[in-house]
Amino acid sequence: MDRINQLNNLIDKAPDNPFPRYGLAMEYKNQGDHHEAVRIFQELVERHPNYTAAYLHFGMSLQAVGKQEEAQEILELGIKVSGNSGELHAQEELQAALKELCEDTP
Repeated sequence: MDRINQLNNLIDKAPDNPFPRYGLAMEYKNQGDHHEAVRIFQELVERHPNYTAAYLHFGMSLQAVGKQEEAQEILELGIKVSGNSGELHAQEELQAALKELCEDTP
């Protein structure tokens, strides 16, 4: 059974656990299927808005499919969420990604 099927099975068994959904989105992202990664990341942040690990990679996938404005919005939201939860390392990573995105966007 491939990793995507395994992760989907884990999601089916524990739909309220954010980690398998995050793993699935990352698997799609790592395979270069950013459109599917965006779809899964969107589900993840809707179901678990405080799951700060999702925001950086969600923003990166949005950027990869040419959605710079939405990527910026997601990174900004992630900065807010991570700040509210005291996850300073995640917040710093998101701020660096946002800075880079803004520098790269004409």
